[in-house]
Amino acid sequence: MKKLARSIAVASMVTSPLAYSAGFQLNEHSISGLGRAYAGEAAAADNAAVLARNPAAMAVFKKQQVSITGHYIVPDINVEGTNTVINPLVPANGTEFDASADDVAPNAFVPGLYYVLPINDEWHFGVAANSYFGLSSDYPDSYGGGEFAGHTSVETIYISPSVSYTFNNVFSLGLSVSYIYGKGEIENKASQAFNAANPGAPVGTTLLDVSGSGSGFGWSVGGLWQIDESSRLGLSYRGATDLTVDADVDAVARNVKNGKGEITFNLPGIAEIGYFNQINDNWSVAAGVQWIQWSRFEDLTVDIETGSVGEYTFKEENWKDTWRYSAGADYSFNEMVTIRAGYAYDESPVRPDYRTLTIPDAARNWVSVGMTLDFQETGSLDLGFSYLFGASKPRITEETSTVHPQAGEIGLTEFNGQLTSVSAFIFGAGYNIKF
Repeated sequence: MKKLARSIAVASMVTSPLAYSAGFQLNEHSISGLGRAYAGEAAAADNAAVLARNPAAMAVFKKQQVSITGHYIVPDINVEGTNTVINPLVPANGTEFDASADDVAPNAFVPGLYYVLPINDEWHFGVAANSYFGLSSDYPDSYGGGEFAGHTSVETIYISPSVSYTFNNVFSLGLSVSYIYGKGEIENKASQAFNAANPGAPVGTTLLDVSGSGSGFGWSVGGLWQIDESSRLGLSYRGATDLTVDADVDAVARNVKNGKGEITFNLPGIAEIGYFNQINDNWSVAAGVQWIQWSRFEDLTVDIETGSVGEYTFKEENWKDTWRYSAGADYSFNEMVTIRAGYAYDESPVRPDYRTLTIPDAARNWVSVGMTLDFQETGSLDLGFSYLFGASKPRITEETSTVHPQAGEIGLTEFNGQLTSVSAFIFGAGYNIKF
């Protein structure tokens, strides 16, 4: 078997659904940020959750603060298509099977915890527990395209201590180091079409099962320019990370059962610039741009240590770098009540020829609203909501094949279809404690 469409990605502290920034990036950090579609997050510094985006922005805080956040994501991802037998050597060649599925991404809760400690006017310390990438998809066991997509579940935790230093009350620099722990599983099974194309694989046969865990380290740096009393500019960069996972492997395509191996995930670097301006006592505006180095995500290869199999590339990705653009505004009625809104556009890193059922990605729009109730000396409550919808309903074509002893390479099955729904609702709530 030459190709089985598969994917693994890194998710959040709990399993996250299909990532709700493009690719498998997670932006779900600050709840106030959620309300403005995460516009200007490298500079806004509403609360301690800014640690996730720019460690230098800790310089804004004069008191200790803890931010506790929770995002609940309700996706609506539907696929419509057929799975066709394309093996010319079997009687069923040309037979089509239904391969449509609804709600292929589960609901999920994504938490975060952040703490900022001002040591003096120059130095700040902080620590964050959150995540930056996420993916989960779950097709029915009887799915008609089971060889292309089944169950994918990955979880990680990022623990990131940070420090910042301020020069002349104008410029600040910050550094963050992250410990990353991740675990996950991919499992895909033979469908009716696959069985018809390859009678030696009964319906429900596990074709690929990869599961394991691992850890690694990451880092980020940031800068903050306090332009004047009302405006600031933030810039941050999260370094690209290679996360190696020790895996148990079952791979029919390589005759491996109960094998051992490793997978290295090439996670992208992320550069972000954010601007925040407090126009007057009531209005503030924010804007931001992200660049995500998705071109590092070229394939998924497991280095199988059992036997003499070696490297087995089970998924070609060949993604491209992308941009995310956002803008938002806040309006304060008084010292207690602030409302906000924002819009963002996420480019998709997936090239049309490499779009898969496991990562049915598309460029997406964000429309967001939110509010803050500020209790002054004690803390504040943030609420946020975003509606995400795909900029298009792209088509997906995937194929499996094998090498026949006499006939050479022949096709087995081919999926043809499209995403009929790519949307999500994101609800967020967070509490910020000042002391």
